[in-house]
Amino acid sequence: MKKPLLLGHRGAPRRARENTLESVRLALEAGLSGVELDVQATREGRLVVRHDLTTPRGPVPALSLAELRAMEPWVPTLEEVLELFQDYPEAVLNAELKSLPGFPSAARALGRALTPLASRALVSSFDPVALYLLRDSGLPRALLFAEEDLGPVARALGLEGVHPHKALVSEESLARWKEAGFFVIPWTVNDPWEARRLLGLGVDGLIGDLPEVLLAARG
Repeated sequence: MKKPLLLGHRGAPRRARENTLESVRLALEAGLSGVELDVQATREGRLVVRHDLTTPRGPVPALSLAELRAMEPWVPTLEEVLELFQDYPEAVLNAELKSLPGFPSAARALGRALTPLASRALVSSFDPVALYLLRDSGLPRALLFAEEDLGPVARALGLEGVHPHKALVSEESLARWKEAGFFVIPWTVNDPWEARRLLGLGVDGLIGDLPEVLLAARG
């Protein structure tokens, strides 16, 4: 039986700055299956790994990569992350596409960028349109949701998975999602008891900040 995936939320954010190469490396060195990272595009269309839209000089899509790095030199490009992944041939990358200005072109660029890693990459988003735009990418797609079960939306889009908030996962909801054919990976799981509960129900993976909690729960 395949082990559930354990994905570091933005890498290992309690050990290093989130969404950085160091954070990614620490998560993978700790023994996690992979990482979940936030992706958005700069003004010239470069894909960068950063969570927030806003910066002191305006939104990320309004800035060039050079301008962004002048303020935040630690922000990696997705290309740099993919280069790092060459050192971890078994690691899984979950790229969360932020629903921001310019995301249609970013969605297509993300699909192209992840093609070489297709056998161990998946994409997720809170935005159904972004996932629709990735329909021909060949990548597994998962809808993120936090407050209510959007499984029917994921099913209508022909998605392969759902990433619900941990509080939405019960025996009943998991059964519904599994019946629909989805893989199910809840977020953000940092409590040891909650991690064990979810794995006991049979989820396909967990996203969390603490590698030691996820690894101990899976055993």
